[in-house]
Amino acid sequence: MKEHEIPIQSAAEQNKAGQEKITVYKEMLGNAEAVFVLSASAKKIGEGKNERYRPDSYGDRDNHGSMGGGHARVIAAAEIAQYFPDIKIVTDSYDYSDEPTLAKTYADALKGLGVSENRIILEERSNNTLTELLEMVKMAKNHNWQRVAVLTGELHLGRVRAMIANLEKLAKKLHPEDKNFFTAWEHFKQGQELQINILEAEKILPLRDGRYNKIIKYMRNNSAYKQTIEAETNGIRQINDGTYGQTK
Repeated sequence: MKEHEIPIQSAAEQNKAGQEKITVYKEMLGNAEAVFVLSASAKKIGEGKNERYRPDSYGDRDNHGSMGGGHARVIAAAEIAQYFPDIKIVTDSYDYSDEPTLAKTYADALKGLGVSENRIILEERSNNTLTELLEMVKMAKNHNWQRVAVLTGELHLGRVRAMIANLEKLAKKLHPEDKNFFTAWEHFKQGQELQINILEAEKILPLRDGRYNKIIKYMRNNSAYKQTIEAETNGIRQINDGTYGQTK
């Protein structure tokens, strides 16, 4: 069973969501003005004229062999968008030369889930998690946002937290040429005046529909789950000891 096989709830079912659920979302968001949906990967479906791309599911693997989960993030973003109509949704991208960017693929999936196109902003400059976060800071300055949220999955959560905690240090080491980031970082007083909340897709999906609990259980029992955890844990260790991004 894959998360994209769950039928989308009807408007009547969605409207049954109580105030308690909305309160939980508010606590997660922290009054965010925009939600950045970090990309995982995408999967090609069909051939020729029928060829298209969709965000990857838990059953898919990315180029590094890690478990996917982009579709779960998109559904969680659509759920948030439903209840908070003023929030912008930013899709991030690994920019493949011969495929649609992930930003566009994820944006198309969001539109298929009912999110209006005028609420979606494509960020197509990033090519990994770190540059997604650097672009987020720059976009926050350009749009005058002081509160943003980052949406990812539980497997990715720890590394994203570590990156945000070490963002300036990582930028100086790996992207010292990115003057626009450092200008934006200083604009936010070394990042202290930019509120960043981190959202976990797997905390949102069961609130949307209790049947997602089975999907999440499937994910955790998948053979790739442990492998992905190990890779992410290694990434966190490297961020903390200052070796992240070093070539062997």
